[in-house]
Amino acid sequence: MRGKWIFVAFAAALGIMAAYFNFHLFTIISNMVYIIWILYKHNWQLKLFLICALTSCLFAIWFQWVDDENVSTLKGTENRVSGTIKSIPKVDGDKLTLILQLPSKEKLQLSYRIKTVQEKNRLQHLKVGMDCKFIGSLSTPEGARNFMAFDYRKYLYYKGIHWIFTPDSIESKQCQPSPSLKFSLQKWRSTQLLYIKNHFPENTVGFVQALLFGERNEIDQAVEDNFQQFGLIHLLAISGSHVVLIVAVAFYTLVRIGVTRERAFFLLLIALPFYMVIAGATPSVVRACLAAIVVMVAI
Repeated sequence: MRGKWIFVAFAAALGIMAAYFNFHLFTIISNMVYIIWILYKHNWQLKLFLICALTSCLFAIWFQWVDDENVSTLKGTENRVSGTIKSIPKVDGDKLTLILQLPSKEKLQLSYRIKTVQEKNRLQHLKVGMDCKFIGSLSTPEGARNFMAFDYRKYLYYKGIHWIFTPDSIESKQCQPSPSLKFSLQKWRSTQLLYIKNHFPENTVGFVQALLFGERNEIDQAVEDNFQQFGLIHLLAISGSHVVLIVAVAFYTLVRIGVTRERAFFLLLIALPFYMVIAGATPSVVRACLAAIVVMVAI
């Protein structure tokens, strides 16, 4: 199988595509043609054929199962909710938005219209990881109004969110800090993001936040689109190259100050999970940190 895992990965992608398009005839035919082509290209090698066919089926079943589980447990008539703030609260003009995770692990998109400047200043105390209780109403997200337009309902659906919650009011006593270590790290991260926003030049805030903490909310959408158009969007996301650079510099520094190689690896293994949380714990960060941990353990 050396050098042939790329065919297995492509089979997995075709399986996911088939499930995503509800097993449309075209996707099924595409899978069959690919599997037969694999058999023909490799001189009717049965082992690779069976692995690719099984991989395609398993990933299709897995995607379908995940999609079937993506349902709401709420009825829509609930007016009292309690949960944990899972995203950094974002204030855009007079609108506050954040993601609230309920004890059942279901997530809500919270949207609140700020009434006064004083209230806007009070809401600065809201931090990711806080446990909150709200009174308000649930509504379904709005779908696309025009053909091929942005579908907000589908966007939230793929994030596991089925409802928009609009609280009647937000008071300081409604949200309390959590004593967990994860909350402390998230609170420190949001504090540093706010410091960067208040003390760095406006045109550099988004880039500094993205490179240090993996936060891209402050980057202008037009600028982000330009990076994406030229294939440079990976520069704004903390991924493998960033983690490799950080680990290499930290390892070299520890060795130069007299720490043994084994102890340096051990310290980095302890530090990487903390960095994972500080950097936002996005899929790219988690993947890069786990890969770095595996490499260091192997060494």
